[in-house]
This record gives sequence, structure tokens and C-alpha cells, in this order.
Amino acid sequence: MRETFTRLRRAPQFAALRHRGFRLLWIATLLSSTGRWADMVVIGWLTLELTDSPLMVGIVAGSKMAGYLAAPFMGVFADRMDRRLLLIVAAAVNLAVAAVMLLLFVSGWLELWHVIALALVSSLTWALDNPTRNAWCPTWSAKKTSPTRSR
Repeated sequence: MRETFTRLRRAPQFAALRHRGFRLLWIATLLSSTGRWADMVVIGWLTLELTDSPLMVGIVAGSKMAGYLAAPFMGVFADRMDRRLLLIVAAAVNLAVAAVMLLLFVSGWLELWHVIALALVSSLTWALDNPTRNAWCPTWSAKKTSPTRSR
């Protein structure tokens, strides 16, 4: 077993995982993607509970994906602005969207148009987050080393 882990550590496919910055980015991306999948399921279920209409579930899901039409433009932002700041802003807006939806739900004021509007805002942040996360290359180490070069 120990030999297997040693062999995996030397594999070039996993060389980037030796760098703390890449490991943190990889873990954050994994958690973010899992949150998005859960969000899609919960929003679909909530829409079905509110309306009892599969058509409305599809409309909300379409709203949740509509922001990806802006992804090429968001990629321009990712190339020209501080990527770390963009990721923080996208996460903060997603948190605000979730908090507003929770407050509306708990207060009993949540309506379908709220869900659609918040889904559209959330989809724009996803469209910003995706190219930014894909383009972001954190500092791998204090030295100017390539993430694939062995130490």
C-alpha cells in the first residue's frame, strides 16, 4: 500500500498537487462545483413545490443557465482584472443570493418571480466564476518554478 502511494506521488499527472496553492484551488473548485449541483437540485425542487409545474422547473433551470451566454464577456473580465478579487466577488454575490432567497422563503414571501430573478443573478456569477477559476494560476511557490517540475 505504501509503495502504491509513493508511486502515485511520483506520477507526472499529480505533480501539480505538490503545490499548496493548486491543492487549495482544486479543493475550492470541488466544493464550489458540488454546491452548484446541490443548488440546481434544491432550486428545482423548490420551484416544483411552489408551482407544481414541470414547465416552471424548466424555466427556472433555463434561468439558472442563461448567464452562461455572457461567459465569453466574463472571460474578458477574468483576463483584465484581479482574478482573486473576481472569485471573491462571485462568491459574495452567490452568498447574498442564497441569503435573500432564504429570508424570502422563511418569511413566506417567496414567489416564483423571485426565484427566477435570483436564478438569473446567480447564473451571471457562475458565468464570471467559471472562466476566472479556469484562468487563475496562483503563485505556485516562492520560487519561480513550474507546477509540473519536480523539486
